[in-house]
Parts: sequence; structure tokens; C-alpha cells
Amino acid sequence: MQRLRTMRAFRAASLGALLAALIGWTAAADEASDFKATARALSAPEIMKVMIGNTLGGKPGNGNDWFEFYDPNGTVRGIAAHDGKYSGQWWLDGDTFCTKFPAYNWQRCTTIWFNQTANKVLFWDSDGSADNALSNVITGNPQGL
Repeated sequence: MQRLRTMRAFRAASLGALLAALIGWTAAADEASDFKATARALSAPEIMKVMIGNTLGGKPGNGNDWFEFYDPNGTVRGIAAHDGKYSGQWWLDGDTFCTKFPAYNWQRCTTIWFNQTANKVLFWDSDGSADNALSNVITGNPQGL
């Protein structure tokens, strides 16, 4: 009997975690769709003006707050609550913004959408999905990255 109660509690907790994840994912997808409706894709010169020499910061639902400074020399230097400091490279391929983080075996090229009123950007994948949470544009490198 105790084992049955334990299994039911485990299933209920697992279902609750799954439901919370789905709700969070749906909320993030809705937020990205709402953002994209009031933003526009940036061209390469606009990406340079908005992002390069500045810091992006985000607070995703998982608590892994992060900041990334996009150095004009092509380096990305970041810090995240869960991962600590990290670095990589950025480059432009036409109007597409690309990043590579070798320590994570991660590389991606995305379209950058910008909402000037909110001063936020969103990395938008070629498959039509948001690559990350909305990112605040922070002037300069206040975190000293």
C-alpha cells in the first residue's frame, strides 16, 4: 500500500513538473510572438549599432540569469548564474547574426528582432522559433566582461 502511494505521489509530481514546463514554454512562446508583432528584423548595420559594443542580459524562467558583452573585436564574453563565465565568437553572415561557444559545442546563426520601445532583442531561428528569452540591451559593458 505504501509503495502504491509513493508511486502515485511520484506520478503526480512528475505530471505537475511536466505541466509547469509546458505552461512556461507556452508563456515564453506567447511572449516571443507578442514581441515579434511589435518589433522588426535588423539589418547587419543595425545589428552593429544596437548590439556590438553593448551587453545583452536575460532572466529566463529557469533562474539562469545571464549577461553577454559583444566586443567589436568579434569576441563574446558572458556570465550566467548556473554556468559562471564563458566566452565565444560572434560574426555577421549577411543580415544574420552568428555565435559560437566552443566550450559548449554550440554554434547558431539567427535573425535579430528588435523592439526599440522596449529596448529588447530576440534571436529568431530560421525555423520560425525564438532561440531564447527576450534580451535587454544594456549600453556598454557595465558587468566588466
